[in-house]
Amino acid sequence: MSQYLDGIGFRAEKQFLHPDLREHEQFIPHHLSHISQERFNVKAINKVKIDARRKVLFNVHMDVVPAGVEFEHAFSPFIRDNYLYGRGACDTKNNLIMLVEAIRFLQEHNIALQKEVEMDLVIEEEISGSGTLSSILHGIEADAVIVMEPTNLLAFRGHRGVITTTVEIQGKSVHMGGIDSGVNAIECAYHLIYRLKRFEAELLEEARSNKAFSIWHKPLQVNIGIIEGGEWPGSVPEHCRLVFNTGFLTNYTISDIKQRITEICRSTADGWTNDHITVKFEGLKNSAYLTDEMDDSLRQLMQSINRYGVVQEHSYGWRVSCDAHLYHSYCNLPTLIFGCGDLSDAHSAHEKVNLSELERGMLILAEYLSTP
Repeated sequence: MSQYLDGIGFRAEKQFLHPDLREHEQFIPHHLSHISQERFNVKAINKVKIDARRKVLFNVHMDVVPAGVEFEHAFSPFIRDNYLYGRGACDTKNNLIMLVEAIRFLQEHNIALQKEVEMDLVIEEEISGSGTLSSILHGIEADAVIVMEPTNLLAFRGHRGVITTTVEIQGKSVHMGGIDSGVNAIECAYHLIYRLKRFEAELLEEARSNKAFSIWHKPLQVNIGIIEGGEWPGSVPEHCRLVFNTGFLTNYTISDIKQRITEICRSTADGWTNDHITVKFEGLKNSAYLTDEMDDSLRQLMQSINRYGVVQEHSYGWRVSCDAHLYHSYCNLPTLIFGCGDLSDAHSAHEKVNLSELERGMLILAEYLSTP
């Protein structure tokens, strides 16, 4: 990484995880997370001081999701039909390449950078956001932030929020022959799942009035991701555990959505279930946010996008959350989301990026960075 960035005159520095990271309200523990004083982000800074009015911080995460056995060539990339395949090709090593090569393009054509550029190349975006949070704790100096994600070269000015909820339901285990005297924890969970899907419909109905997310048929989701329950097929199950993610828009704060989820989980079924349920919020807690549509950085980026054949009249909120909300919430900076790649290819067994789109993205960024 250091050698690659040195090729465009940028100095790569290790920025070790901040010692106060675990104490921050936004810190998210995760079983795949590894927080220690030996782990670091990479901070990239131009060795040559640019006389520019604005400084733009680009955030690109370096981690990728695990690759299953079905993705045989995950870490042996190959090109086929103008697509590059491999883990991270779409999410989101492609966007680091796009940014670096845009700067190299300008240098090779003797076109001056008109914006000071700094890069946050972070870890753990896929599981916690700890890398970006650590960078913020070290201190951020910028006029705007662009978080690079696969958006098909469209600029988004915010994203929906998401929160992870774990629900533990305790039933009453008896022999299946005496089922009338027991309480089936899995069946209780079934009633809760039904109510959560109604909750999703309620959130979607509320979302109809939010114009910033109006381009999406389904701008948010309630996704039941894990169900674990039961002890023996001949016994009424004593326990059931649900883990689900809830998407929400800017009409809810983290506190608001926690309260509403808790109320739903504790008032869904019979009195037994309501009194024998535990609700915990251990996982993602990303706020929904929006940057002003008239922000100068957004308008400039969209002008560059439209100049190179990607038609975008308005910027909306993204229906996925990422680290962008951290810069908006804790640095009070206009924060955009932009990059090449199609979200449907991210995290998949066929992860890929279109090389023509990658090239177009380089031209868009070159145009943006060479505009005062």
